Amino acid sequence: MLHRFALVLLSLAIACSELPYCHAIETIPNNLSIRLQPVAGRDYPPVITALAISPGGELLAAAGDDHAIRLLSGNDFSEQRIIGQHSDWVRSLDFSPDGSTLLSAGNDGRIQVWQRENHWENPRDIGGGPALACVRFNDTGKRIAAVGFDPQIFLMQAKSIPAANLTCKCRDLRTALFTEVDDILAVGGRSGEMHFIDPDTGATLAEISLHVGRLRDSTLVRGANMIVSVGEDGRCAIVDTVQMKMLREVTIPGCKLLSVAAIDSQHVAVGGSDNLIRVLNVNSGEVTKKLTGHQGTVAVLKANVEHLISGSYDTSIRFWRLSQIQQHETVAGIPGMESTDTTSTLATER
Repeated sequence: MLHRFALVLLSLAIACSELPYCHAIETIPNNLSIRLQPVAGRDYPPVITALAISPGGELLAAAGDDHAIRLLSGNDFSEQRIIGQHSDWVRSLDFSPDGSTLLSAGNDGRIQVWQRENHWENPRDIGGGPALACVRFNDTGKRIAAVGFDPQIFLMQAKSIPAANLTCKCRDLRTALFTEVDDILAVGGRSGEMHFIDPDTGATLAEISLHVGRLRDSTLVRGANMIVSVGEDGRCAIVDTVQMKMLREVTIPGCKLLSVAAIDSQHVAVGGSDNLIRVLNVNSGEVTKKLTGHQGTVAVLKANVEHLISGSYDTSIRFWRLSQIQQHETVAGIPGMESTDTTSTLATER
């Protein structure tokens, strides 16, 4: 099982790799939209369920329902390279803080560890787990947490903790992250609760009820000691990570929320089943912007200092300039592809 593995991650020199595959980009004012080339044997591009941006912003990793992991150039998003495949949907990607390592995990119950020094080839493969929904590094890169369709939390670090100490009350966990203060592990899933775990002992420090139904995603709001979670009840819950309590909640009527990403210390973007992305002020609880253009559920959101990047069941990846989001109340994606008010159907979800 995964809990038997302990990974001690070493700092590795960053060396850029060639990205030989080109892909045409459709250009719109201050925005980009692409669809990935189909893998061999498929006639259509993949649904996008996982994204990760390298710390330096030079690489974007993308994956989805075709099981393949691709690297794109972070400069113009025009180059593409397939580095490998899982045997089922890829649900989560994460770069290490130094950019030397990429983690991938998905429904096949495997974590693959890709190294830059190996040119992102021949990954270390860790198997034997349930379907995995999320894998994350902590801020030092010396801890990895993974959660999935099981109450077991898989924590990989130099110090081993008995598996019995890392069992959550919630089955079907969907999200995991480490807080800025004290490196506490926060996980959540089907129960709608967020569980705060001491990674040194496995002890549960707090359990906070946030959602009615499944908690789907969470993000750390850096510099604010906050986590924002989203759920199928349409709620955004804003949590104080020091006091481990909910500060406020915001409900988006008429849709399930599946994805969230922090834009800065005051704003997050949330995406859901109504195809829209909303920008939320975490201090006031006000929705300040709407981003339109996706024609399917917004399954994943990531952000760096320049872009908000969204992946969808409509098979597109869209790139939103943060400077544009700050200027306009409503931002259109591709002209002629405005979103509707209808709720999208989630494809093949557990």
